Amino acid sequence: MIQRIQSLYLFLAAVALGLVFFFPLANLSNTQDLIVFNLTGFSRFSILEKIPTWPILVMNVITILLSLIVIGLFKKRPLQIRLTRIALMLNLGFIALVYFVYGDHLAKQIKMDINYEMGAVFPLIALIFHVLAMYAINKDERLIKSIDRIR
Repeated sequence: MIQRIQSLYLFLAAVALGLVFFFPLANLSNTQDLIVFNLTGFSRFSILEKIPTWPILVMNVITILLSLIVIGLFKKRPLQIRLTRIALMLNLGFIALVYFVYGDHLAKQIKMDINYEMGAVFPLIALIFHVLAMYAINKDERLIKSIDRIR
C-alpha cells in the first residue's frame, strides 16, 4: 500500500536495510590477516569468530519489520509517528554498534586497520529515509489539523 510519500520512504529504508545482508560491513586487516565483518558475523578462521554479532542482526531485522508494518498504518498517523521514531532510534543504535563497538573499538583492541565497505553505507541511507518519512508524516498531521480547524 504505497499511497503516501512517507510509505515510499519507509519502503526504501526497509530495502536499504535489507541490502545489508548481502554486502560486507567492513574489512579488518593487518599485514598478514584479512577479516571480513558481515551482518551475520566475522569471516571463518579468524580470531574474532566467537564474538557474537546477533545484537546488530536482531536490530536490523526489527527495524526492517517495523518499517514495513508502519507502511500499513497510514490511517493512524500518531501511531505511525511513534513507530517511525522507534525505527529511527533502532537504526541509530544499529549504526552506533557497527561503527563504534564492532568497528573502531574492536579494531583498536586487536590492532588492525578497519575499512568500511558498501554494507556500512546502507544504514546511513536508511537513516535519511527514516528522517524524511518522519518529516512527511508530521507534514500530513499538520495538514489534517489545519483542515479540522476550518470545519
